[in-house]
Order: sequence, then C-alpha cells, then structure tokens
Amino acid sequence: GCTELRINRNAIYDVVDHTFIVNAYFTGISISYGSSLISGEVNNNLIYNVQPFQSLSGIRTSEFVDVSISNNTIVFDDTAASYGIVNGIFLGGAYNETKLRSNLIYITHGGNDDKYGIRVFGQNINSRLPLNISHNNIYLNSLGFGVQRPFYLTSVNWSNSSIDSLGLGEGNLEVDPLFKNSTFYDYTPTNPILNAAGSYDSFTE
Repeated sequence: GCTELRINRNAIYDVVDHTFIVNAYFTGISISYGSSLISGEVNNNLIYNVQPFQSLSGIRTSEFVDVSISNNTIVFDDTAASYGIVNGIFLGGAYNETKLRSNLIYITHGGNDDKYGIRVFGQNINSRLPLNISHNNIYLNSLGFGVQRPFYLTSVNWSNSSIDSLGLGEGNLEVDPLFKNSTFYDYTPTNPILNAAGSYDSFTE
C-alpha cells in the first residue's frame, strides 16, 4: 500500500493509440489499492488532447482510497472521434473520505458510446463510506449518440440536487467553461459563472 500519495501539477497530453489495438484503454492517472489504505492528494493536473481509445478515463481509483482529488482539468474534446466510452473521473469500489472538489471536466468527445463526468461504481449508495463531491463543473456536449451523464452514482443518474439532498456534496455546476483558447491548449475558464464557484481559489493553475 501507500500513504501520503502526492500527484500534483502534471500535464498529460498528446496521447495517441498508434497500435489501434481492439479494447485499448487510456487512463491519465490511475490509483490502485494495495495491502494498506492509500491516502493523499491528486491536485492541479491537466489532461488533454487524447485521441480515441476504446475507453478513456481522466482519473481512476480502485477500492479503499482515502484521497482528495481537486482542481484538476480534464478535457476530452475530440469531436471527430467515432468511438470510446468516456469517464472524466471514475471511482471504483468502496470509499473512505474520498473528496472530489473544484474539478473541471469537459467532454465533447464524439462517437456513439456513453460519456460520464463523474462516475461512481460499486457499493449501494446507502452503505457507502463518506464521499464528498463539491464545487465541480462538468460540461458534456457531445454531438455523438449514447448516454451523457454528468453524475452517475451506483447505476443511477444523479442530478446536482440529488447530490445535495443525499449529503454527498454541494455547489456543483454544469456550464460551458468558455476556455480562453483551446486551439492553443489554453484551458483557462473565462465563464464568469465559474468565478469563485468553488471552495478553492481556482481550477487547475
């Protein structure tokens, strides 16, 4: 296992599946459990310009992870893609004080597969250990077919109000961040709605 994990201030970009292997998967940051509880933080990372894979996840965790995931920007914007299940942040299994705060997830990836902003998979929601999803902005606007769900918890399509009422978080938004210049990979959000929208000072620095 691992304690006091720190994955901060990384840029992961220009990833292409050159081999075109069937069922190839992309995960920008993956945290897997070992013999002891993993704890720490995944903060201020930028993931962008990823070409089609069979499945794409920006940040993915497995069971028993006690981690703060905050101020990350994840962009899957290949509108010409014809396939690929997309997960902005994927949590798999049980959770112990996992916190998702002030992340910006932008998905306009094409194709007919499903797209999820924050996807939580595993236990029944009523038996879940503490989980906090607050002040994130998730924008889904794919022109492809398939399900598009900003928040998908335990096989249920939750809304912002559902997250609030269940005590799982607050202040989440679903607005276009209006990036400063995505053509040149400047993902600074300029939408005034996002000013001071989170519990932190900003999204990815």
